[in-house]
Amino acid sequence: MSYSKPARHDPKTGANPRTKKYATLYGKIFAKTDTKGRAPNVWNVQGRSCDRSIATIVRYSGYDDGVPRTCAAIYAHLAKSTRWKNMGKWSGKESDLQPGDILIRLKVWEGVSGNHVCMFVGKDIANEVYESYLKGTDADKGKPTGAWVSGHLAGGNPPDKGYSPCIGDAKYAGAKTSARVFRCVKPQGSTKYIHY
Repeated sequence: MSYSKPARHDPKTGANPRTKKYATLYGKIFAKTDTKGRAPNVWNVQGRSCDRSIATIVRYSGYDDGVPRTCAAIYAHLAKSTRWKNMGKWSGKESDLQPGDILIRLKVWEGVSGNHVCMFVGKDIANEVYESYLKGTDADKGKPTGAWVSGHLAGGNPPDKGYSPCIGDAKYAGAKTSARVFRCVKPQGSTKYIHY
């Protein structure tokens, strides 16, 4: 989460870069996994999506190095992994969640408009991350307004947030009661990406 706020938009190139830390992490984590076998362009649309944002967070945290990209692949991975427990549909109450819970919905489910994944982190962690890592950096867009992290490709983004992972409220994160909640019950404890 220490890279969850975006940097500034570059009007000359049209790029919406994230923090340097996110760009480095995304490039290291998903190197050689681009859809055409190329190293990913961290400034393009693929690095800005909800699935890549959450997968990057989970891998960087050391919880699960196997979390893939794309919502469908993430769902399949979480559903079969012994590291994760399916807690069922979200009740709509933040009090039923724990920091690190992943909410995911797929458009193939009845009443779901599109694929999306987000993470609940809790207000205490969001505020701690802001104070410890974001305040005064290229990622500082002000104190967090919520307890959720997600990324978005298209419309509905809050002003100045760009297309990169951000801390926000449940509405911003796209948390809906149609989502399934997954909780990490056996963290991997990996340090593979922690040094980037």
